[in-house]
Amino acid sequence: REGWNVTLDLNGKAVTTEYNSGNEKSAYAVSNYGTFTLKDAAGGGKITARGVQNVENGKMYMQGGEIDACDKNGGAAIWNEAELTMTGGTLRSSYEGTPHDTYGAGCLNNSGTALVTGGSFEGANHRTYAIISTGTLTIRPAEGTPVTVNGAHGALAVDSGTAEVYGGSYASSDYYGLYVSNDDMGADPEKAAVTVYDGTFTGKIYAVWIGSDYNDPVNSTLEIRGGRFNKPLNAQG
Repeated sequence: REGWNVTLDLNGKAVTTEYNSGNEKSAYAVSNYGTFTLKDAAGGGKITARGVQNVENGKMYMQGGEIDACDKNGGAAIWNEAELTMTGGTLRSSYEGTPHDTYGAGCLNNSGTALVTGGSFEGANHRTYAIISTGTLTIRPAEGTPVTVNGAHGALAVDSGTAEVYGGSYASSDYYGLYVSNDDMGADPEKAAVTVYDGTFTGKIYAVWIGSDYNDPVNSTLEIRGGRFNKPLNAQG
């Protein structure tokens, strides 16, 4: 709740939330409106749930442990509508699904403000990108701390808002390491602004795609100042 300051140390333990067979959804492990810190002193600790929600005035600090978004019909390991800082740990979506599914669970769904300086994102779902951002996203790996984003459907999708990428690795077996679009229905659905300063990007055919499945023209922008691209780049139209 708002005003509470809670730290959860998994300490190597496993936490699994209740599954509702009626709507085929697991419960969220945490719904944070205050200040919530997740860490794992012993290593190997894991939360298996629909995910963790960080909403309203929430501030969340992900320092360690693993969160697995296990549902087949949505959710995300972290569903962030507020303020998130991630310095370590693993966000995972383990349900594979198919590209034809209506919903898919991601690792991070960000419509708030997110800063990532370390950690890994492992998205097995074939419907949803490992990271989807429609808010403000900064990925700036700390010295000696890797950021790895692997998504079956795709690694990083920026559908509106702003994103700055200063490093890390982004890979997809189905589509793109980076997808910049104006697919979102947010405050400015016709524009995402992305700047890449560094990083390694890999996709099945293209490393990076800027375009839209829904809107024409595509008014989003992508500025590349550095990085390594293991497949071609494509700008729709």
